[in-house]
Amino acid sequence: TLPLKDREVVLTFDDGPLPPYTSRILDQLASECVKATFFMVGRMVRGYPSIVRRISNEGHTIANHSQNHPFTFHKMSVDQASQEIEDGFASLRTALGEPKAVAPFFRIPGLLRQSSVEQYLTAHGYMTWSVDFAADDWTRISGPEVAKRAISRMEARGRGILLLHDIQPATALAFPEILRELKARGFRIVHVVPATADRPKTVTEPE
Repeated sequence: TLPLKDREVVLTFDDGPLPPYTSRILDQLASECVKATFFMVGRMVRGYPSIVRRISNEGHTIANHSQNHPFTFHKMSVDQASQEIEDGFASLRTALGEPKAVAPFFRIPGLLRQSSVEQYLTAHGYMTWSVDFAADDWTRISGPEVAKRAISRMEARGRGILLLHDIQPATALAFPEILRELKARGFRIVHVVPATADRPKTVTEPE
């Protein structure tokens, strides 16, 4: 897990980019001067490279969520999984034209893990991400309900990684309320970035 202090939250978005919803979320992030991590799907990246560049230019972390988002990572061969992983990274690097702009962060679609795939990711220097709380925003609930679930679950756990989806209209509607409530309740938003020579790696523990 990330060694977060109490009331520290990491914002993450999966499955994009997709206009206009990703753009609205970026506007909200900019208005509050906070940064997030975007786990993007390669085929979406190829469709909307200008939004990928905006996400990068505005200082958010660019991360990989596979090329095609298959819900079969838990039963794929390592060769099949590696193709999805590497193609996703390649799409991001192509869109940005700068390999170092892409973080070595990967989130498995559907969080459908298997040890052989996680071993591949570790062996190639990729950090595998999970989540601490979700807002169920992929289940066709309303914007107010997305905000309510996000806040109540963060309040109950106290710290961690929030999963949202920037392709969902309800999420774009809910996000201003989520940011307002986080601020009102004294949460701090933490931005996770890759380690560098002068910025040593944070020690994390598997959970």
